Amino acid sequence: MAKEESKKKLQELLAKEESPEWRKQVEFRKENKSWLKKSAKIAIKLNRSLRVQGITQKELAEKLEVTPQMVNKILKGRENLTLETIGKLEAALGIELITILRSDEMVMTVPKEGFIMTKASSVSQVYSSKAELSFKEIVSAKSYEEDSRYALAV
Repeated sequence: MAKEESKKKLQELLAKEESPEWRKQVEFRKENKSWLKKSAKIAIKLNRSLRVQGITQKELAEKLEVTPQMVNKILKGRENLTLETIGKLEAALGIELITILRSDEMVMTVPKEGFIMTKASSVSQVYSSKAELSFKEIVSAKSYEEDSRYALAV
């Protein structure tokens, strides 16, 4: 008897929801995968910068003149950011979120286990950190961040 009642309750619940909320969320993520992925990467950089600089979400909201709820959405990677918003975030935190390369620069994607970065205009090969190196100029990850002539996408 209990089994029959459970089946009946389940069927009633399923009949009520023609389009469950979770399905809508899945469809949304599929349709917006491209910008959601980029927004998540920006959110990671922003969260790291806030932590390093000791800035709270509320303080960032005040700098941007937006609500703390809006900052929360941005920091969770759930907001489709405009270039204006990205520019405001960069100015407020003193960081660069988007880099537009010159025509003589290139972006290298390398394995995460180890990498060597070289001047972007003279790159011919990428080696793992354990390989023998033949580059004229090798730059550490720290100096890459300080020198805008170098670019790396991971």
